Amino acid sequence: MCGIAGGVWFRDEQAIDRTVLDRMTDALTHRGPDDRGIFYATREQTRKPGIQSSTPGVGLGFRRLSIIDLATGHQPLCNEDGTIQ
Repeated sequence: MCGIAGGVWFRDEQAIDRTVLDRMTDALTHRGPDDRGIFYATREQTRKPGIQSSTPGVGLGFRRLSIIDLATGHQPLCNEDGTIQ
C-alpha cells in the first residue's frame, strides 16, 4: 500500500507549513517505506499574471511501497514539463 497526506487552502494564512507536511508524510512510513515525495504549490505560484483567480494552494506528501514498476514509480507523477501533477 502507498500513503498520501496533505491539504488544500484558499487563504494564504491557512497554508500548511512545509515542516508539518513533512511530518505528515513521515507518519505514513509504514504505508510506503521505499520512496517519498512532496508536491507543494502556493496560491502565488498558481496565479497567472493579470487574471483574478480563486486557485487554491496545495501541499501533498506521498509514501510509496515498491511492488511493481520499481524503477519509474516515483511520486508525485507529473507530465513531461512538470506543469501538471
